[in-house]
Parts: sequence; C-alpha cells; structure tokens
Amino acid sequence: MAKIKPETLMKKYHECLKREADNNREKAEIEKLLVGAFGKKDEGSQTHTTDKYKLVITGKKNRTLDQKFFAEYTVEAFQGQEYQLDGVVIKEEKIIYKLSIAGLRRLEKENPEAYCKLARAITTKPGKTTFKLTPLL
Repeated sequence: MAKIKPETLMKKYHECLKREADNNREKAEIEKLLVGAFGKKDEGSQTHTTDKYKLVITGKKNRTLDQKFFAEYTVEAFQGQEYQLDGVVIKEEKIIYKLSIAGLRRLEKENPEAYCKLARAITTKPGKTTFKLTPLL
C-alpha cells in the first residue's frame, strides 16, 4: 500500500469538514421549514406521519436551579409539611439540588402554593428542538 502524504490527508480532511458544515447549515434550514409546516410544542413531542415517513418533533426547555435561593426557601415553602424532594445529591460535603421535572409537576399539582415559592428559584429557557425521522417500510 502506498503511503499517503500528510498534506494530502489534511486536505481531504479539510474538504470533509467543509461538506459537513454545509450539510449542517442545510439541515438547520430544513428543520426551520419543518417547524413552520407542522409547528412544535414548547415542551413535549408531536408525531407526524406520511405514507413514507414518521417525524417526531420534540420541543425542550432547559431549567436551572439557583442552589442558594432554593436552599434558603425550601424550609419556608414546606412549613410543617413532609414532602420528598427528588434529585437531592450530596457531593463533597455539600448538598446539591437537582431538578426532577416529574417531582416539580407533582408539586405544582399537589401543593400550588409551595410550587409558586420554589418556582422563583428556577430559570427556564427554550432548549434545542430535536427531530427524529424514521422511514416507514
């Protein structure tokens, strides 16, 4: 097998990266058109089916928790009530609270007043919409 020069390999790799970038731009444009055609939920999935394809568009939200605020107001929010907090992690002798969306929704339903107090510790931002396309055979 003939040895390929490093310069040739680098050139081929560079060309591959350029094609990949072009493909990613085209994919992003098509995704915008798909959202325009079908819409999307802020959070959750929608399934669309044609004769040949199944497309699932999933809207996401990113939530972050202000650890200090949450720790300070947890006691106030649950005054005298027993309630299990999902997602509590102890790391290096420090308590770190992690959000559990299921736990958050349960709290919103079961104790709206406590949920309102704790919601101040949560920052919600739109996440990246995901697309899953499956060819139907």
